[in-house]
Amino acid sequence: MDAELSDAQRDTLHVANQLMRNRRQTPTKQMMYQAGTGPLKVKSIMAKREVFLRAYGMHVLTFSGLGPDDSKNIYWDKKPIDLDTLTSLLSFDLDPDSLSDIDLRNHHNLPEYLVDHPSLFPS
Repeated sequence: MDAELSDAQRDTLHVANQLMRNRRQTPTKQMMYQAGTGPLKVKSIMAKREVFLRAYGMHVLTFSGLGPDDSKNIYWDKKPIDLDTLTSLLSFDLDPDSLSDIDLRNHHNLPEYLVDHPSLFPS
């Protein structure tokens, strides 16, 4: 509830963030804190093969209350957001680093089982 991270918590989060992040910086997009050393592919039980993995690191979600329903203020990485933005973030509709529309386009043909993949928050 509106708690600040201690220096030790902030440092631990920063280290874990670097372990959890695999986005690469390209000539057309500049992103801060992109470690780029995490795995790009992991084995999928469902697909029975290796699949590409997108890891966006770790972020701090803070509520002024106990959760989104009883909070006057919601913060994402210390930036104030509203409930609709939180829902969009958790639905992977917004980029968790920039809070702008996320581009999840695959510039290659998708396998059939990924075309209509399920979402955490169906429309």
